[in-house]
Amino acid sequence: MDFFADLFAVFGRSHPLLLHMPIGMLVGLGFVELIAVKRGHQPMARLYVFIAACTAVFAAASGLVLHEEPGYESSSVLEWHEWLGIATAAFACVCFAMRLVGAIKFYRIFLLLSVVVMIPAGHFGAEMTHGKGFLWEPFETSDEPEYVPPVLPKIPGNEVDPESEDPSDPVDSTDLTNASDPENGDKPTAENDQPQIPEPILASYEEHIAPMFAARCNKCHGERKSKGDLRMDSADAILAGGENGEIIVFGMGIDHPEGAVVIEESEIYQRLLLPLDDDDHMPPESKTQLTNSEIEFLRLWLEAGAPFEEPFELGAGKQVPPPTVKDPPKPDKPKPNPEEATSAANQATAVTPAVAPTEAAPQEALLALTNALIHVQPVEPGSTMLWVDFAAPAATIDDAQAHALLQPLQGHIGELSLARTKITDASLSQIAAMPALTRLDLRNTAITNTGLAELQGHQVLQQLVLSQTQVTDEAAATLQSLPSLHRLWVWDAKMTADGLAALRNSLPHVHIDAGDLSNPEVLETEGDLVFNGDAPLVDGPADGEAAPAVADVASLTPINTVCPVSGKPVDPKYSVVYEGRVIGFCCPNCPKTFWENPEACLAKLPK
Repeated sequence: MDFFADLFAVFGRSHPLLLHMPIGMLVGLGFVELIAVKRGHQPMARLYVFIAACTAVFAAASGLVLHEEPGYESSSVLEWHEWLGIATAAFACVCFAMRLVGAIKFYRIFLLLSVVVMIPAGHFGAEMTHGKGFLWEPFETSDEPEYVPPVLPKIPGNEVDPESEDPSDPVDSTDLTNASDPENGDKPTAENDQPQIPEPILASYEEHIAPMFAARCNKCHGERKSKGDLRMDSADAILAGGENGEIIVFGMGIDHPEGAVVIEESEIYQRLLLPLDDDDHMPPESKTQLTNSEIEFLRLWLEAGAPFEEPFELGAGKQVPPPTVKDPPKPDKPKPNPEEATSAANQATAVTPAVAPTEAAPQEALLALTNALIHVQPVEPGSTMLWVDFAAPAATIDDAQAHALLQPLQGHIGELSLARTKITDASLSQIAAMPALTRLDLRNTAITNTGLAELQGHQVLQQLVLSQTQVTDEAAATLQSLPSLHRLWVWDAKMTADGLAALRNSLPHVHIDAGDLSNPEVLETEGDLVFNGDAPLVDGPADGEAAPAVADVASLTPINTVCPVSGKPVDPKYSVVYEGRVIGFCCPNCPKTFWENPEACLAKLPK
């Protein structure tokens, strides 16, 4: 049954192929008949007309099947496309019928109708695929202003070249408050003796977030096309969400502060973090992806409460990403990390971003991973940093194999998953030496606190999965030493409730998922069922009649050993209860006979 269901789905997905056949055949047939009328020739052969009608029927039928798949929500454009496609197929069939009976005049009339109706059907189909106004878009002039990044104040010691996003660039001394004055003999002024508070960097939705959505999202979620009934071209549309609900979830004051964005439940951010080949990943794999810095910038906007009108503060160590363009080059974008407070002075410090290697990964090493059925791909299009996932051969991968496969790619690995492999603490020293590693998945491995300690002080590790490992409360010191960490998974690890609470207190900026959801609040309970209608109960007494008394059944064992109908031995599974006594029969047919005349059978039963 599944095979035929899959075959049916394939037929629906062949619609983009099948729809071109009736277009060519019906239009070609129309030109041939036009020439035939002008020159007095005979009409086209019946076989050709039959094939043209069949292709129109197949195209319309496959389109109707395709509509049943998820992602094709109902709209006026879709309805017009469907009905005009059905009309094209119907006119084509009538056209063939007229040709078959020799009614040439009506045959040519219905052929003309088929072509005329098919043209708008194709137009609406193009609008569904490419967006409203796709045909005449080249003649339209865009009224969207060119995005120009604002001039932002610099944070002393944290100036970044927008083109390179390299925080190691030298600081412009003219912007430093504590720079020495050559006219004063390089002596600091009295004003400079006081500690200076860095000016915050401010950003806004209109200047930074909206252009990013316009370049990456609005082609499929804008005015011309709104997949999933979701638009992202205005604040009201974003807050309204789509067919799956809100894409920005705000706290209700129970588990999260009222008005604050619950990032872990907001699909506008979480879908960006899904694997690239996941069906729910956004943007789709075939589209231009957001850079790491753009994703981080979006997260900072959400952390600020997703303001649409008021500017929001990025905080120390954060930078506005370069302007978003629709067809950007593919440079490697480092991913800024959450600010980490120092234990001594509690001052914000800049986090070291992951720096991608300038050279591409060795092809021999990539081929070795592929031959071992290990998934490998760039973390984003054009990047030299890699995502490596050992999921397929996990059960056979040990320390030695992991070391041999990963050693040639030490500096290129940005995201690594060793979940469910047989590695031990011995592999952690090699992993800790990966300078660009931002995400590490050690789920369901034999890793302990000893191995985890090898990651002590890793500067760019942002996401760490330790679920179903042997890690205990003693790992807190290692986790607290990771300055860039902002997401941690520890469900089914060996941590205690007290240790987990202490870890959350020491790392308030880290989202820690331990699977310990709070008890949900009971909003409403359903009361006892009460019948208040006039209709009698099912199998109950009729109106005005008293309910018959029910005799107690002393035992479920039949009182008889011989069937009162056939005289054969009783089979207990064919028993009925009559007047408080269990009567057995030999087969399923005998009880039917008993109910037709119980008195005749009761005389044969023991008293």
